Amino acid sequence: MPTSRLNLPYPAPTDPADGPANIEGLADALDPITAIFAQGSGSPPVAGTTGRLWFDGSALWYDNGASWARIGPAVPAVGAHIYLTSSPSISAGDNPCFYNATLWDTGGIADPGNFRIVTPHTGIFVLAGQMEIGGGTGQLMHMAIRVNGVDRLRGVNMPVNPNAGLMVAGVAQLNAGDAIMGNLNSSAAGPVCAGGAGAYSYLALASL
Repeated sequence: MPTSRLNLPYPAPTDPADGPANIEGLADALDPITAIFAQGSGSPPVAGTTGRLWFDGSALWYDNGASWARIGPAVPAVGAHIYLTSSPSISAGDNPCFYNATLWDTGGIADPGNFRIVTPHTGIFVLAGQMEIGGGTGQLMHMAIRVNGVDRLRGVNMPVNPNAGLMVAGVAQLNAGDAIMGNLNSSAAGPVCAGGAGAYSYLALASL
């Protein structure tokens, strides 16, 4: 016999006693209709179990069997802009962009002490970075925006002789807690970064 609301099977008083079969029937009926709930910090686990719910501390997610879908609450727009105030020299090879001051920050995500912005949640973000360069003698340089130390957006090589403005921008899918930093690559030492009031050498991030 089934229950009236969830259609769960149970034996009638006149049914033969068969505990294992009855328990198995109840388990089989419950398994596809029971929600699985878990919570933690950061991104949900790998998707693939239809019906799971995951709470990351600020948002609730649903596993549709193929991917995680955010079901609320709505993500507020958030962003930050950090910039360079000093004029560090550039070495051959990779050079971190020493963005050491904050122009604006709507979500507490700027971390100029570590020259980075930290993404507040998983989602799609617009990224833009720029560095003004002076004192070049023909060095080839490009700028990149790195996510957790790996190039995600990379500009083209440009000769610096004597000045250049290197810029890179784009859209990226990021995870909560990702560290976003700028990086300069130079074919040889010599040029100098030009710091300012936030309009010339900067890194910015905004959520969509």
